[in-house]
Amino acid sequence: KTVFDEISFGIPFKDTIGHLADRVQSYDLNFFVISLKIQHETGGNLTELLDGLARTLRERVKLRGKIRTLAAEGRASAWVLGSMPFLLAGLLTLVNPGYMSLLWTTSQGQTVILIGGGLMAFGFFVLNNIVNIKV
Repeated sequence: KTVFDEISFGIPFKDTIGHLADRVQSYDLNFFVISLKIQHETGGNLTELLDGLARTLRERVKLRGKIRTLAAEGRASAWVLGSMPFLLAGLLTLVNPGYMSLLWTTSQGQTVILIGGGLMAFGFFVLNNIVNIKV
């Protein structure tokens, strides 16, 4: 409606669809707006242009879904691997409390816990960057 109103007020088509892209802030809409601007200036077959654009956008959506699926597998692996040390520490504490008490009561054990925690945090950061892919 806003685009129609702007055109009715005499604002050039090129500026009107540019305003649309600015308002909506969508990467896919930017493809559409740029395509329309180029077609408006150079002419050509609008149907063919929009068909090609629709095909490209559909492929992007499929690719996004595929990447999301593969990334979910990586996230699940990260959760399993990340929770493993805590589960094992809990199990060892239940089975033999004296065995794990060395980690909490000695300075060497506390150092190992700090280093291990830091390495786990770094690992989570790296895995998060690997799994979060932008399309």
